[in-house]
Amino acid sequence: MIEANDAAATEAALAELPTDWTAIDWAPYLNDLNIGGRRIRYVDYGSGTPVLLIHGIGGSWRHWLENIAAIGAECRVIALDLPGFGDSEPLLDTDELGANADALVGLMDALEIDAAAVVGHSLGGLVAWLLTGAHPRRVHQLVLVDAATITLPAWRTKGIVWSFAATNWLFSRPPVGRAVLRRPRLRRLALRGTVADPEALSPRLAATVLSSALSAPGFRHALRVGLRALPLVKPAEMISPTLLIWGTADTVFPLTAARRLAAAIPGAQLIEIAGAAHCPQLERPAEFNAALLAFLKQPR
Repeated sequence: MIEANDAAATEAALAELPTDWTAIDWAPYLNDLNIGGRRIRYVDYGSGTPVLLIHGIGGSWRHWLENIAAIGAECRVIALDLPGFGDSEPLLDTDELGANADALVGLMDALEIDAAAVVGHSLGGLVAWLLTGAHPRRVHQLVLVDAATITLPAWRTKGIVWSFAATNWLFSRPPVGRAVLRRPRLRRLALRGTVADPEALSPRLAATVLSSALSAPGFRHALRVGLRALPLVKPAEMISPTLLIWGTADTVFPLTAARRLAAAIPGAQLIEIAGAAHCPQLERPAEFNAALLAFLKQPR
């Protein structure tokens, strides 16, 4: 494993970038395209090297609200809603997780993007991996953020799946969902396990992030096909330059497993975000953005 360089200089520069997502009118950057017979919602922000952001299960493009402006100051950022999440139409029940990767290729084709740096969080990391494996020439850099590319003991995997499924079942009940969005204490409780300190997220960001998880028709399907796709991950076969960004306090996919994964990927770099849990892009956005930008600037 190659340790990543210190990104302190890049982080200092980021202090001057527009990162307050509440001050941005996102409407001009929101778009819909018909890809593979279904509507795909995405944000297209900035210009330069294309960077594709893929959210995790229960997420949407809004899970990157703390990152798009900073990364978009130097790159062209495409942040989409995966099929079945946010405002994108769902996959068929017979589709496997690779259909998400096919949708991404279709989106890249429609936007005339030959290749991009691909950033995947949690389940989105597994989608990014499948995309890279099936279409290596379309991915010139791969970034895995607390990604579901790790094979865990069966008992732990079952526990994660049960926890996610139970949470989705509960939050998808309209009265519960409305209560969670209205009440700070319930919002904090709902965020436990995914962020180390729910207070680190502003009330508006917490409500925005949770709202996409409350009505995600693709949630259960993604759990099923995600489990079936995990054995397809072959770390030693990865050829794209790869960066792992991981929260040291992640209890979903632990740091110890991430270190093993990084060691198994040829030439991989690993950056550990101290104190963050499963969503470092939301919990420690300045550190996350600095690490990502520093990697994107490295020679390929």
